[in-house]
Amino acid sequence: MRVRHLAVVLVGVVLAGLALWTFGLGASGKGPTLINPEDGTINVAVTQAGSGTWVPYLITVRNLGTQPFTGEVLLVNRPGLLPSAASVIQAGSLPSAPTLSGPSSAPPPDSAYEVSLQLDARHKRTVSFYAPSAYTHAEVFDELGNLVAGPVPVDAHGSYLLGLLSDSDALEQELGTVRIGDLPARATRFDDASFPRRPVYLSGLLTIVMAHFQSARLSPEQIHALRDFVGFGGSLVIAGGPDLGTVARALPPELVPLAPGGSTTVAGLGPVGELAGLTANPLGQVATGTLVPGARVVLASPEGTPLAVESRYGAGRVVELAFDPDGDAAVTARLGALAWSQAISRSNDRDPAHPPTGQTLLDTVTLPAGLFPTSSDAPLPPVWLVAGLLSVYLLLVAPVNYLVLSRLRRRPLFWVTAPLLAVLFAYFSYGLGQELQGGIRDREIQLAKLAPSGAISAVTYHGMVFPGRGDHRIGVQSQTLVAPLSMDYPAVTPACANCLLPVGGAQVGLEEHVLPEDASTVEERGVVYGSVRVVGTARTGSQPQSVTTHVTANGEHVTGTVANTGFRPLSAVRIFSHNAGTLRSAYLADSLPPGQLVAFDVNLGLANLTGTPGAPGSRPAPIGAGQLISGVLALQTLNRPGTVAVVGFSAPLSDGLTVDGSTPATQAFAAFSSVVPVEAAEGNVANLIATRLASSAGDPPSGFVDVYDLELPAVTKPLTIRWNPKIHEDLQIYDWSARGWVPAIGPFDQLGTYQTATIAPSQLHDGLIRVRVKEPSLSWGTSLSVRLAGDS
Repeated sequence: MRVRHLAVVLVGVVLAGLALWTFGLGASGKGPTLINPEDGTINVAVTQAGSGTWVPYLITVRNLGTQPFTGEVLLVNRPGLLPSAASVIQAGSLPSAPTLSGPSSAPPPDSAYEVSLQLDARHKRTVSFYAPSAYTHAEVFDELGNLVAGPVPVDAHGSYLLGLLSDSDALEQELGTVRIGDLPARATRFDDASFPRRPVYLSGLLTIVMAHFQSARLSPEQIHALRDFVGFGGSLVIAGGPDLGTVARALPPELVPLAPGGSTTVAGLGPVGELAGLTANPLGQVATGTLVPGARVVLASPEGTPLAVESRYGAGRVVELAFDPDGDAAVTARLGALAWSQAISRSNDRDPAHPPTGQTLLDTVTLPAGLFPTSSDAPLPPVWLVAGLLSVYLLLVAPVNYLVLSRLRRRPLFWVTAPLLAVLFAYFSYGLGQELQGGIRDREIQLAKLAPSGAISAVTYHGMVFPGRGDHRIGVQSQTLVAPLSMDYPAVTPACANCLLPVGGAQVGLEEHVLPEDASTVEERGVVYGSVRVVGTARTGSQPQSVTTHVTANGEHVTGTVANTGFRPLSAVRIFSHNAGTLRSAYLADSLPPGQLVAFDVNLGLANLTGTPGAPGSRPAPIGAGQLISGVLALQTLNRPGTVAVVGFSAPLSDGLTVDGSTPATQAFAAFSSVVPVEAAEGNVANLIATRLASSAGDPPSGFVDVYDLELPAVTKPLTIRWNPKIHEDLQIYDWSARGWVPAIGPFDQLGTYQTATIAPSQLHDGLIRVRVKEPSLSWGTSLSVRLAGDS
């Protein structure tokens, strides 16, 4: 009987251990959230130090108490607590993941950036790292997991973020007084030691200003970072006057629209103030030089000397001022501030419906859930294997066990050997299942945009299926940003701390935290069998991948050529346009080997992101992942009128993702987008006009005098301009030949709302039409429309 009693105790201990492991140890967390009795001794402030997609955050934690503090600060994205600016692509009824069965679905993992803290009494610490712009607040926990400060909202004050390369303290202060449209400018100053060597760390900046600075002090890596920043869609403003040669000397030719060759004194800088209705015309020292191919003069002195020159490089723009708004004694403070405002505004292609955003990196938009794996992609073992294993187990635990013990005359030990065999067989089956599962599997979806010189900016989504429970560490290459995205996909990232399968149960201690000070490691805690976690990375680099496209448009009919000028084969190449909120596309080629050129003559049809309609009342046919990914990428990159995107698939830019030090089995979809301007238009140019603010002066009580540059493709037919005089009063058109303003006069439409005037040939200069208007508030030219004569 003692043996039997011992066996019963042993079985109880085993069962209790299994229950503790399953229901207790699997729920790791911070414990209950309690308020520190010394409320207020720890405080936290957090600021977004950028504008756009991935931005730098500055978090400052102060210990105001008399005792040292140990804990952690979290930057958290919890839309339910505070309003979130997370961007989501609304694509209709896109393919989605199947609904999980079970008693209840727990919420997805807690998503955060986590930094450990050790603060002496009366000390503070500031940490900085890059993250998507949607994060909402900061919290501080002590080492016991008690909330001691927060939640504190992120200060995302609206401003126009500049990078400044200058040795002038006065210029930094002057730029702080400048307004870019309706936003105040705010400058982050760099020197040759602090300027980044990778464009990924320029994310969040809109424009970089370079003046009173020797570009030769920058390293080749920094020069390439600046070049690629512009190529990805950023803007560069260069100024220098007689010193312009020193400022621009080390820059590549594609970033210098006017190659400096000397200097001269001009009769006046009046055209700068004239845009704003000022009459001052001071003398000024300006640099002279040679226009590079593709550059155009946008502002000239009365005698025709270029004052401001611009050119495009990739998706960005360079504006070069031949005079010095800050250092020329003849330039008044008001005129200098106006010159900086004009140059920076002109460099930016702003969508009036949205605040300006940095263009270096793509956003981590929420992709359709159907693109990611689900728990069912961690398949259960086949029935024949389960049946075979159970048969073997039953033979071992009963007949074989009994016969062996009988031969050894130890039958009472059956109560001990049976549960031991059960435990051993369970561990054997678990290990066999792990081997059969093949480990962690990763479905990688990469969205990338190309810039000249082989530069590429990629955001990669990793949807990983875990075949067992436990905690994991995800690592990426250096110079790579990382973000926890599982919260954005609740349908595919079920969480369960107290169960073996991902259904039901309460969420306790389930975390997906980025450790930005530990090589951007992601800690995944609370993973169970079938868990799906989604992690995003952002990276810039270079690949032998390039596309050259030339496009002529006539409404939705486009013709042209696309050539693979890189060294990697391309596949599933499509062309997209995005006008008036409508995405259109056409298929160009199944494959495009290196060196091949394809001519196209296609009509753009509505892009299908929801399925192909069948008979009335029937369900739409599902579309392929490639078509869906292409459409999502086109929506991300087509953010400027007058452009089209060529989208296709190629080899991905590796981010070196590992899980627990090993590379998971990966299925990759890597899409690229190359955005190019429409070079010529034969009809319907209204949707191809890019409106840029060239100058703005005034205030709300007295109104504004605003100048807009309307940029359009090459046309051969006469043009008309249409406007609403209640919004744009006293509209004048600039005559480039006479260097003067001409009042726009024309008839009203039948409703008496809009006026239409004819554009004279001398009022169109290198694809630019310039208009000056009086308006009660800054309208960003929303009611201005240029059309071909005869178009409705």
